[in-house]
Amino acid sequence: MSRPSLAALLAASLSSSVAFAQTSSTFDLGDEGWMVIAFPYSHTASPGMQPVVWDANIGLPPGSLYTWDQYGETGVAAPAKFLGDQSGSYGRTLTFDILIMYSDAATYPAVVLNAGTFSLFYNMPSSPVGVWEHRVVPLAAAGWRYNSWTGPEATEAQMQAALAGLAGLYINTEWRTGPDETHVDNVVLGGAACDPDVNCDGAINGFDIEATEQAVNGDFSNFCQPTADLNNDGAENGFDIETEEQRVNGAPCE
Repeated sequence: MSRPSLAALLAASLSSSVAFAQTSSTFDLGDEGWMVIAFPYSHTASPGMQPVVWDANIGLPPGSLYTWDQYGETGVAAPAKFLGDQSGSYGRTLTFDILIMYSDAATYPAVVLNAGTFSLFYNMPSSPVGVWEHRVVPLAAAGWRYNSWTGPEATEAQMQAALAGLAGLYINTEWRTGPDETHVDNVVLGGAACDPDVNCDGAINGFDIEATEQAVNGDFSNFCQPTADLNNDGAENGFDIETEEQRVNGAPCE
């Protein structure tokens, strides 16, 4: 039996896209209400904020948030559409692309979920300097810390409570003790656990299959993941396209 054509897969996928509880910002046309924030390393109910700079020329595709040393520790804060009851994101992921120009090559808190009366912190090693990195943060308790970046391990109940009443979502943009220069792009809250939205347009459909086929053939212009080896077998080939087809059509991650 022959495989269906890519055109047929696109038509089928576009007619019935898989529904996920996602909220996203691509920054293609502006800052979308994001702000620069005094990035906290321990729970702070209301950190200082100021307007962010939108860079129309740099991004994936062009258009991203741009920050430097605007506070002692600097980050970006999500607008209202990312906040409130985000219970549907539990067990899924927060993903974003980040480009840092300076680094201490150390682990720092990468993301903060502010629940109003407490915060959860997710620590990550520094991204590489000078290249875009696609970061995937799980929205389950594992790896999260309670009330500070060095606090006790968070519980599932705390994660569920934070997502049910999210008062702030912050992404760290300061990865060096000294001058910094950072871009952030393509933020998605509530992506699938294996993130089949490989072109980061906020939808799971046939365009993701097409982007995977292009990436397997060396064209990463519409592909926002760090690798096209989606089945983790050490190679980028037709089996990765098949994996993406299955995920787009609702197959769980292995």
